[in-house]
Formats: sequence, C-alpha cells, structure tokens
Amino acid sequence: MKVYFKIKFGSSQNKIESFGGGRYLVYMTMKKEDSGAMATMINLISKQLCAEPKNIKYLGKRGEGNLEEHIFDI
Repeated sequence: MKVYFKIKFGSSQNKIESFGGGRYLVYMTMKKEDSGAMATMINLISKQLCAEPKNIKYLGKRGEGNLEEHIFDI
C-alpha cells in the first residue's frame, strides 16, 4: 500500500495528522539536514500505521519545496 507524507520540519513536537486516502502531514522536531531525520520519520510512520519499521520502504518524492511529498510503501 502506498502512503504519501508532507513533512514540516522544525516543529515543536513530533506528530502525524491523517487526511484520509493514504495522505498524512508529519510534524518533525528535526531539521531536514539532520542525519537521523529519515530514521525518525520511519519510526513515526511505524507507530501511526502499526507497521514494522523493516516493512516500510521509501519510494522517493515528488514535487519541490513546500509542495514536496514523500512516498512510502507499507
């Protein structure tokens, strides 16, 4: 199943909001440049979707800047 995430970096807390249809908005305390940002993202997705982190695959992104959307397969 493909799911789509838009990410807001530099937030005050880590959380995920669902918009239905496999679309989510993720708030992350880390900055985009931080080396552990992807690992943190996968852990947040794992908790939200009750999936094992090893079963979450990053497929890439589409769009640029604020419209950037990250695609994962679960």
